[in-house]
Amino acid sequence: MEKLEVKSIEEIEQQPTGVDALFLKREIEKDNARFKKSKRVLFIVAIILANLLVCLFYFTSSMSKVTTISVSGNQFLTKDYIRQYAKLDLNSRYYLIFPYRISSRLEQEPFIQQASVAMKEHGVVEINVVEKKPVGYRYENETPMILFSDNTKTELTSDYLSVVARIPFMTGFETDEQTYLLTKAMNDVHLSLIEDIAEIHQYDLGYDQQAIQVQMRDGGFFFASYYSLDLINSYHEIYGKLKDKNTCLFADQGQRVVYAKVCPWLETVEPKDYWMDGSGNYILNKYGDKVLKHFYQDDKGNYYLDASGNWILIPIDEEGNQQPDDQFLEHYTAGYYATGQLVIPEQEQPENH
Repeated sequence: MEKLEVKSIEEIEQQPTGVDALFLKREIEKDNARFKKSKRVLFIVAIILANLLVCLFYFTSSMSKVTTISVSGNQFLTKDYIRQYAKLDLNSRYYLIFPYRISSRLEQEPFIQQASVAMKEHGVVEINVVEKKPVGYRYENETPMILFSDNTKTELTSDYLSVVARIPFMTGFETDEQTYLLTKAMNDVHLSLIEDIAEIHQYDLGYDQQAIQVQMRDGGFFFASYYSLDLINSYHEIYGKLKDKNTCLFADQGQRVVYAKVCPWLETVEPKDYWMDGSGNYILNKYGDKVLKHFYQDDKGNYYLDASGNWILIPIDEEGNQQPDDQFLEHYTAGYYATGQLVIPEQEQPENH
């Protein structure tokens, strides 16, 4: 038998009926929905707070810092200077480093042509740079400037003092064109050879008013044009074989050879005598310069004389390039230069009997 629940009149009156019951039901549903939504919000907030706490713990610990900054490719700039210019140190936060931004910053350094930055495991950052090639330094309006092989330059500041000991001091070549030709010529000179050069000056050789005089750190001298300076790469091999260290080395642009003769300041002063053609016009080389006459000399600068006591002239070709006799000493000793020109007598033919 079903048990009947006995309620008082007051309880019956307090129970909602009809429309009131419907509104009450909706309020309960809204409260349940708000509670479920608040649970999701609280869960998301808890996740965010947990992540923030983890990040805070990580970034305040040593685990977030860079452990190693390796630098490669540098030859003139020090590793410490490159790290400093990149604004990286062991206190830098590894995940706050942006490689592209660091490489772009490094490429603003006048000495750096190209830079790359790579992020490696365990907090390692690798920097690789390609430096420009410095070819010398000089003063421009009393300001020391370093010249590069790409014809750019930068002021010589205290950051580059260690570089000065490895590049030559330059004078002359004051026009933009001369500076361009010089830096372009120096680009073909080996970097190891550049470090052996003490000074570079502009020197008037008569036949070349813009000749390049190179003074080496070992005391030797090398003379060349803009277009033959690369021959200096064989300097040590040739200079080491010289018996008379008071002679200078000269680069022959036409023959592409290096020869030794008395230094210009020790030569006997001679009037400038230029080649002329049969019509009395000066013979010009391919660069438009008048071709100066040269005469055969020995290692001490003494001129070889013909039978009349005149200096023996070194012939030239149609383009004004010297054509020295490879067997001159042998021919001279044999008396074939008695007339001042090479004349080899014909051998007598044996008579037929």
